[in-house]
Amino acid sequence: VKDLGEYLKPLLLLSLATEYYRDYLADKSQDIDRTSLGEVIAKYTGFYESMKEHKIEIAHLIQPLMNGKAIMELYKIKGGPLMKKLTDEVFKWQVEHPDGTLEELKAYMLANRDIFAQG
Repeated sequence: VKDLGEYLKPLLLLSLATEYYRDYLADKSQDIDRTSLGEVIAKYTGFYESMKEHKIEIAHLIQPLMNGKAIMELYKIKGGPLMKKLTDEVFKWQVEHPDGTLEELKAYMLANRDIFAQG
């Protein structure tokens, strides 16, 4: 979701349309079922509302509390392939704790250091 950024809403609409018209496009002799349209719209609306509730739809706007340099300083490492996982963990924690502080994040990262180091 983070990588989709501003394309999230249009992609959801495209997915909705694709799901709804998939059967019709496969067999154009069938009539379009307006009842199922309401069901598909309700499904995608529920999905998007859940994303909004958890602030996932704005994930691309989240500024990390810790960048790579801060993570390296916290873990006393020089970088390497583990950094991608660590920066992803920072992002995931921030999404799950939108009101979390830098100190809480550091405590979480340190408490889970061994787990994250396993790759």
